[in-house]
Amino acid sequence: MAFIVELSRVRVLSLRYSGKFLLYRFQNFRHSSLRHLLSSSYYCEEAWKERLKSTVFKELNMEEYLAELDKKFSSKRKVSAVDIDLFANHVQEEEQLEHLESVIHRFRRTPNTLHMLESTPCAVIRAFLQFGHYDSLLKILNDRINYGIFPDYYCYNILMDVFLKKQNYRDAAKIASLMMLQEDFNHPISCILALYSCHMYLRDPQPEPWDTELGKEEETKEEDEEEVFIRVPYIRNPFYDDHFDIKDPKYLIGKTLYLAGKEHNSILGRTYQLVGLGMYEKWEKAEKLLSEFLNLLESQPVLLQEGVSKFRELLQANLDDETNERRQFKSSIESKLQTLESKGCVSSEDCHKLMNQMLEDVTKYEDDDIQGQKMLFKEWEQKRKVFLTQQIEEYLREKSVKAIEEKKKELSEKEELLFFFENWDKHEMELAEVEKLEEKQKGLKYEEEYIPPEIPRPKYQSN
Repeated sequence: MAFIVELSRVRVLSLRYSGKFLLYRFQNFRHSSLRHLLSSSYYCEEAWKERLKSTVFKELNMEEYLAELDKKFSSKRKVSAVDIDLFANHVQEEEQLEHLESVIHRFRRTPNTLHMLESTPCAVIRAFLQFGHYDSLLKILNDRINYGIFPDYYCYNILMDVFLKKQNYRDAAKIASLMMLQEDFNHPISCILALYSCHMYLRDPQPEPWDTELGKEEETKEEDEEEVFIRVPYIRNPFYDDHFDIKDPKYLIGKTLYLAGKEHNSILGRTYQLVGLGMYEKWEKAEKLLSEFLNLLESQPVLLQEGVSKFRELLQANLDDETNERRQFKSSIESKLQTLESKGCVSSEDCHKLMNQMLEDVTKYEDDDIQGQKMLFKEWEQKRKVFLTQQIEEYLREKSVKAIEEKKKELSEKEELLFFFENWDKHEMELAEVEKLEEKQKGLKYEEEYIPPEIPRPKYQSN
């Protein structure tokens, strides 16, 4: 077992307690709606928690571990994904968040970022939520290229749940927009919470402003009066993909409402599809959507009056110009809205009340969601054990290869001494080649090293 001593103490401990360590890290896991609909007691056993407190956390020295990681990054040595995962899961102090952000940013620039464990993003998100560093967390989540943190369904639910409980509807809507960028609303709880987050932000858009970093930059620009010019290698041609390049919060929320509403075949889902297209300013799609609603059964509630009024406001504000094409397009949409109203397809029910009723549907998916998270914890435990075993085997293999190379070099030197006189002719030929090479190098002209002259300071004479 001598090789274990040469490994870091952290890796040895992680090999022993890897599975239990993960479960303890998520002891405060909450996955629920605003009313704590989901239970979280299944993963937190008191016996394991107390045992881990007395073993792993006392023996694991985070300062030494962070110093070892920094040495690996500085010396361009191989940094394992397990090393990053253990550090992310063991953040216990607020001061360590800055190091965590730096570590995941530097790890993203290494080839091993492809092997990042699935438990690492969840650990990073939980660490920043624990200490309330919401702005830093959102910056990391939005900069996927440089940090590589992609939340799963459970992380999305945790994030939206935390922000909604704190009445931080702006950040909850931002998380919903991240799901929209991935175009994945297949998880029922995530889809409901995303729709609810955008709904609450439209009712109470707090806190302001939407882009906190932009507000800080404007304050900095006001303080700096001098213009700063930055040299760039080339200028990119303007390009807008109408998805990842969307920065306007109105467009982000509009497209999120449209995609999330498509997952709900209900009057609320259809209403938010229409409102979303209005905020997204996709009037052609909105006209086609209204045509589809007209083909539904007559005298059946299709849209909510509150949503129709909101859509009309957006229509009036964006298509209020004097061009004939715009006026015809606007009149076509308005006529279809009036047709729906005349057929009795527009309901006067309260949108907020229906949204709260939809939120209660989370209980239907509660048990399946808990079982899925439990299975995911077990998978993360097994994957960590496999990666740790591979890491130890790779270390032993490298050590064996290095020992063999040193032994071969030693035997080669001994062989050269023993058979020196028998290989005399060979050595003379090698010596002759070396002398020829030295003569060629003597004939080459080398540029002398340039030493800039010293410029003495002028001496001023007082009058």
